[in-house]
Amino acid sequence: MQVTGDLYDRLAPFYDLMSRSLLFPFGGDTRFRKQVVEAWNIQRDDRVLELGCGTGLMTRLLVDRGASVTAVDRSPPMLARARKRAPEATFVEHDAVDFIPPREFDRVVLSYVLHELDARSRATVLARARVALVTGGMIGIVDFDDSARQPLRTLIDLYLRVAEPPSAREWASHGFGTELPAAGLTLATSSAIGWGTARVGLCVPSAR
Repeated sequence: MQVTGDLYDRLAPFYDLMSRSLLFPFGGDTRFRKQVVEAWNIQRDDRVLELGCGTGLMTRLLVDRGASVTAVDRSPPMLARARKRAPEATFVEHDAVDFIPPREFDRVVLSYVLHELDARSRATVLARARVALVTGGMIGIVDFDDSARQPLRTLIDLYLRVAEPPSAREWASHGFGTELPAAGLTLATSSAIGWGTARVGLCVPSAR
């Protein structure tokens, strides 16, 4: 759903219900997110930076995998819920686009964040995520993708037109294919998820 400004704050009480409703057709919110975390190959004691953590639905699963999680979000009401859900994590109130992380993370993860940003902001976030990685670190992404077969592809396109900002269709059409390489990232693993409505991938810095 398209959210701007303080709408993030106003949506906080309803965000979990919205997420569960949207992901219900794909086996439910928890199952879907567990598949994502598994694809990201999160290991015990991994240092994970989560950009755009929302209410902490993914944060909780990352912590359950034994990761040490630093979670960033700009919305105080979202963070208040995330802190209750995953008190073991470290939370930072900050816009992910402007956040400059230290270089100390094994994973930087972005769950349905990039499609909300314009092209310049996406490039900034990806560049900073890349710099935050230790040697051997990787960036985990899950977000909309347009590789679904028809008629689902048409339905997803309609959803993106109606419920998401224009940036969502931009990302879905070429984010994984062209924007990641432009940001100096190579997909090490990539697979369709949610009947092909989304893609989950692990990126490594490209060789220079």
